Formats: sequence, structure tokens, C-alpha cells
Amino acid sequence: LTHVVPTVDARAVSGAVRRLNVGGKLLTNLLKESVSYRQWNMMDEFPIVNEAKEKLCYVSTDFRGEMAEARTERVGFRSYDRDFALPDFSDTFEGEVRLPAPLLRKREREEAMAKKAAAEEAAAKAEVMDVDESREGEGAQKDPGDTDGVDQPRTTEEEKEEGEDGPGDVDEAVDSDEETDEQRRSRILRQREEERRRREAEEGERQVLSLSVERFAVPEALFRPADVGLDQGGVAEAISQAIEACNPIYRAAMYHNILLVGGNALLPGYRKRLEEELRSLAPVGYKVRTCLPADPVWYAWKGARAFAG
Repeated sequence: LTHVVPTVDARAVSGAVRRLNVGGKLLTNLLKESVSYRQWNMMDEFPIVNEAKEKLCYVSTDFRGEMAEARTERVGFRSYDRDFALPDFSDTFEGEVRLPAPLLRKREREEAMAKKAAAEEAAAKAEVMDVDESREGEGAQKDPGDTDGVDQPRTTEEEKEEGEDGPGDVDEAVDSDEETDEQRRSRILRQREEERRRREAEEGERQVLSLSVERFAVPEALFRPADVGLDQGGVAEAISQAIEACNPIYRAAMYHNILLVGGNALLPGYRKRLEEELRSLAPVGYKVRTCLPADPVWYAWKGARAFAG
């Protein structure tokens, strides 16, 4: 459940309290039914589905636009599609959020194309600089003492150095049992690649929940309870009704001091969406402001403890 409690001088205005029959547990149950119908049977896995809700669900500020994307894009290619890898309770005890394989490949191609375009642009700039430098070099006079391209006789010291560091030393380096830097790098890269493939194989064996429109369609029940069969207004309407039930002298201050507490306040986009809808319901001259504490889950309890102490 969701409660709207207006307070004046640290006391609740009992006649103005409003209740909405949609809360965190209802949202988790909706998500549980949705994924059980479409994928795995999760009806008895409330904690896992609740974790998936907390990590993946969000409140959409453009519900119709994102639903339109769902009609035009295939599952796995939508910008909001995500996979939730279930814990196996042997090596992992928490779920993990991943990008779907089609969306991951799509993003990798886009990144590769962007890198290729940047490399081509850098190469074009370098080519232009080389042309400019060559033109400057052609205009300069050549040094008479320059002997580029002419074989010069070798001195006795150079011949001695070649005799000391000749081909025999190279053969000894090749025949040596010690690992060269290049071989060491190759071995490390090969080991890393084998480890990556092993991890990918292990991750591929884990069961996953693929969430798409459920990510924002489930929290939409907070603002449109009629979608789940409840004859009620949303959170914004409940707040507006609670404020209108108070003394008119307090209404402007209440619209300006709305405190969001509870787990649902942590949903991404919740605060922004609520402010937008409240702005359309509040009188024209009133300022709408919402406050989100650092720990909204325990904030109400901590406030009651401080008040009681």
C-alpha cells in the first residue's frame, strides 16, 4: 500500500490521509506473474523477483513512446531490454544484470564503426599534414653535404662492432631456453582468452530472465492503477486530494514540501514523473517541490524514532 499523510506541526492531519492500494509488494507480484507467464515459473520465488524489480524496473517519463518502440523493434534489440541472470546459490547468491546478446552485438558494431570513423579521420588529418610538410621540404634547398642514398665506406670501428655483435649472438638468443618478452606477452594473452571463454561458458549455463516492457509497465501501476483493475487514481492524484482536504492556508506550503519515503521512491524516474503530474494538478501559482532523502526506506522510521526520543 501507499499512504499520503499530510502533517502540520509534526502531527498528521487525520481527516486528510489518503491510501492507494498499490505498493511495492503488488508491483513484485505483477512482475512475478508476467515473467511466469512469458518465461520461467517464478510464482514461488518472491525474493528473486523482488531483487529483479529493484535492479531493473524504472518509471517511464514517456510511456507511450517506449511502448511504440516495443511495437517497432524486436525483442532483444530495444534500448531498454535487459537480461537478469538468476543466482545458482552455489557460486552466486545475487542476480546479475546483463545486456541481451543481440543488443550487445549491435552496440559492439556501433562502437567499432565509431572507432573506424575516428581512425579514418585521424589518418586523413595525418595525410594532410604530410602533404604540407613535403611541400615545405621541396621549397627548401638541399644540403650539399647530404649523402642520403649513397653507400658510405665503413670504418674499422664499425667492422669491429659487427664482429663483436655478429650473427652468432643472434643465433644464441634464438636458441636460448629463456622466454622472450614477445613470447611472454603471447602466453599471457592466450591465458586471458582461455579464461574469458571459460567464464562465458559458465555464464551461458545460468538461467536468465529477459525483461523488456515489464521494466516500466509494472511501475506504471503506481500512476495508473486502472491498468491493473483498481478503481483509483494514481499517486499524484492521491497527493493532490490529501492536500486539498487540508486547511487552505497550508496548501501552498504542502505542495512545496513533499517528502518521498519507502522503497518505491528509489525507482529511477519516480521523482521526476511525480513532479510532472503534480504540476498539472496543482494550482497555477503554487510551486511544486519533492524531496528524496538519502535512505528513503528507513527515513520514516528514523524520523519516528527521533520524535519519540
